[in-house]
Amino acid sequence: MKRQDILNILFTFVIGVVVGVYVFFAGFAPTADRIETAVEGIGQSLVVTGEAYGGCDRAGTCPSFNIDGDGDYRYFSTRGHCCSVA
Repeated sequence: MKRQDILNILFTFVIGVVVGVYVFFAGFAPTADRIETAVEGIGQSLVVTGEAYGGCDRAGTCPSFNIDGDGDYRYFSTRGHCCSVA
């Protein structure tokens, strides 16, 4: 390998590291702080609900689940029993 090739590879690596550090601190880090602050503000009131859909819609037998903010998990085998969490 020629000396010029080694310098080109080294220069490319250094520029990549500098740009990567800038993108991390300018883009990702502030977003992560905002997400963490928002999640702390939500607290226990967050409930995630998932429902299946498709062919089971007609019979009303689609399964669903709820995950509360404290980690409680409830699985419902039919939609009729779902979504009673306020």
